[in-house]
Amino acid sequence: MNQSEMRLFLIQSLLDERPSCRKQEIPTDAQRQKVLLRGLMNIRSPRAIRPEFQKIQDAYLQAETAEKGITDIADLSPIQPGLYLWQGDITTLRCDAIVNAAAIRQMLAAEKNMRVPRELVPRCPVCGRPMTMNLRCDDTFVQDEGWYRASERYADFLRRHKDTNVLFLDLGTGMNTPGIIKYPFWRMTATWENAAYACINLGEAYAPREIGAKSICIEGDIGSILKQLSE
Repeated sequence: MNQSEMRLFLIQSLLDERPSCRKQEIPTDAQRQKVLLRGLMNIRSPRAIRPEFQKIQDAYLQAETAEKGITDIADLSPIQPGLYLWQGDITTLRCDAIVNAAAIRQMLAAEKNMRVPRELVPRCPVCGRPMTMNLRCDDTFVQDEGWYRASERYADFLRRHKDTNVLFLDLGTGMNTPGIIKYPFWRMTATWENAAYACINLGEAYAPREIGAKSICIEGDIGSILKQLSE
């Protein structure tokens, strides 16, 4: 089987496991199939599965990984001992850099009503407090000197180009943290006389009505769209 055939096999097998999903239509677009497959894999509880499925899943994922490439910690430069500042596709990180797989499996097995036992929550080895992801949700977000330097460079760029022709290009940002990219882009497009907004997104390509005349929104896979535009 090729990648497309393996992906369809995996999707259909996971749909067949769930009676409520057996009438789910499988998209014809490869990117939408990948989104569906990832969703089905994420919601499946940990339990035994057919050896044939596992064999095909392993072959499919290995091919996908080989195409995207692996980001290894040895390829990164620490900003201080034990601390790395990296931006990119988290799914390319070598597994040990993301999670403790054994701990995740324990939490999945013990989860009830979207909660896990308190003793399974990861804790800081220094202070013993519960650990969480580094998200901009409170005053614990890590912002070191490198972050502030980058922030100042960005602000300086905006100041210098405010009165020039500017295209705010929004590639794939969603509504998880819109206050970082999407909302500022919309606001500057609305208030800067010579600014325009372009968005390429698979499922969330839109702009506010107030900047509709200054916006271009394209629904689709970013890679495919950029390839078409370059040809």
